[in-house]
Amino acid sequence: MATVKQVENTFTDIELSPTHRKKISELLNDRPDRFRDSREFIERAIDVFLTWEIDPKNAQTKMMEMEPTMEQFAFMQSMMKTAEIKMMYPGYPEKFGKAWDEFEAANKEMLTKTPSQETNTEQSKRQMDARQSERDFEKMQEEIQASYDFIKQIKFDEISDEMYDEVPFDEWPLLFTHYSRLFPAKIGVMTLAHMMKESSSSLVDLDDFKIKAYDIAEEISKKLFIFEQDEDITREHRKSTGLPRPYHQTGKMNPLQGLREKRYKDRVFGKIVRNRLTGDVSFEGLLMALGLIRVFARNKKAKITLSEIGKKFCLFENPMFNDSLTTSLSKDECGFLATKCIPKRPLELKIIQNVINIIKETDHGKTQVTPCELDEVCTTAILEYVKLKDAKCENKIKSEIIDRTERLDANNKSMIARKGVSTSDEDRRELDREIRQTPIEACRIATMGRISELGIVKWSIVGGRSEYTIADEKLAESITKL
Repeated sequence: MATVKQVENTFTDIELSPTHRKKISELLNDRPDRFRDSREFIERAIDVFLTWEIDPKNAQTKMMEMEPTMEQFAFMQSMMKTAEIKMMYPGYPEKFGKAWDEFEAANKEMLTKTPSQETNTEQSKRQMDARQSERDFEKMQEEIQASYDFIKQIKFDEISDEMYDEVPFDEWPLLFTHYSRLFPAKIGVMTLAHMMKESSSSLVDLDDFKIKAYDIAEEISKKLFIFEQDEDITREHRKSTGLPRPYHQTGKMNPLQGLREKRYKDRVFGKIVRNRLTGDVSFEGLLMALGLIRVFARNKKAKITLSEIGKKFCLFENPMFNDSLTTSLSKDECGFLATKCIPKRPLELKIIQNVINIIKETDHGKTQVTPCELDEVCTTAILEYVKLKDAKCENKIKSEIIDRTERLDANNKSMIARKGVSTSDEDRRELDREIRQTPIEACRIATMGRISELGIVKWSIVGGRSEYTIADEKLAESITKL
C-alpha cells in the first residue's frame, strides 16, 4: 500500500521531456478545439491510461468519451466492421458534415481496409475454440513425414495466383527486438507444411494459419513450462523463451490475454500493413524477415505459402519435434538460419559480426565483454549502415533507434543524477523500474538471445551477470566472412 510520501512523490517527480513538450504544444496549436491547455491534455491522457491499467474492460468506453477526429474515425473504420464502429460512435461520420466527403476524397487509400477477414474479437473466439483440442502438436509430429513428402514436390518460387497480388516484405534491415528467439519460426513453417498437406493445397488462409500456429506454439510452451519447472532450468537455458505464455483457463477471455495473442501472432507469424501516406501494402513479421514465406492478398483475403528457402528450412529435422525438450534447434538448422536467412537482413548481419569479433577479443584476453561494450558495437554497426548511400530505411533507423536512444540516455542520466546514489535495495529497485530501456539496449538483448540460441556463443549467468564466449568457432568464422 502506498504511503502518503510515495503518493506525493508520484506527482512532484513528473517531468516532461522537451520532445513531449514540443509535440503537445504543436497538437494544441493545430487543434485548439480539442483541449483548452496542456494540463487538460495530460489529465485526459492519465485518465485513459489509468482506466486501461486498473479497469481494462471499460478502457474502450473511456476512450469513447471524447468525440473522434476524422483521422481517428477513418483509422478505426479501416480496421473494424461497420456495425462495430457504429456502436462505438453512433451518428458518425454524418456529424462531420460535408468535411467528411472532402476527407474521403483526399484519403481513399487510408480508408481502404487492410486484407484481413476478421476482427480481433472473432480471432480470439476462434483461438479459444482451437484450444479445445489438446493434441494438435502430437498429431503434427505423427504426420511429419507425410507433410515433408507433400511439400517436397512443390516449387514454391513458381507459385502465383491470378486473383491475388503478392505482398512484399517492408525491407527493414534488422530483425525486430520483439522476437529474441528463432525457434518460433520453425513452428511456423512446420505448421504451414502440415496445413498444406491437410488441405492438399500450396496456399493456406492467413488467418487460419495464424490461429493454428499459435495453438501449436502454446501446446509446446505448456510442455516446456512444466519440464523447465520440474528440472529447475535456469533462465539462460530455457527453451520456452520466445514462446507464448501457457494459457490458463479462467472462464471468459481476458482482454490482456487477447492483446498478447494478437501481438505475438502479428510479430512472429506476420501481418499486412498499409502505408498511410502511399497506400502501399507490405508484410512484416519474423517469418517474412527471414525469407521463409510468401504472402498473397486481394481485398480482404490473404493467403500464405512457403518460399523455397522456407521449404529447405522446414525439411531439416528438429529436436523439439522429435520429443527433445532440451534443444530447440538442430546444428543444421542453426547453421542454415545463421548463414542463409539472417544475411537477408544486412544490418542484423553486421551487428552479429561486430558482436562476434568483440567477444573473440575479450575471450582471448580472458576478460568478459560488458553490456556497454556490446551496446557500442551495435551503435557503430547502425551508424555505419545509416551512412551508406544505398541503405534502406536509413532515416527511420536514425530517428527510431539512434535519436531515440540518445534522448532516453539523457533522460535516464538526468533521473539518476537527480535521485543521487543510494545503498538502499528498495531505492535501487525503484530507480531500475523508472529507467527506460533504450532501442540500442533492446537490440543488444535480442541479438544476444538469438545468437545464443543458434549456438554461436555460450551464454552463462555468473553472480547475476551475463558472460559470453564463442561456442562454435567454425560457425562464427563462417558468419564473419559473409
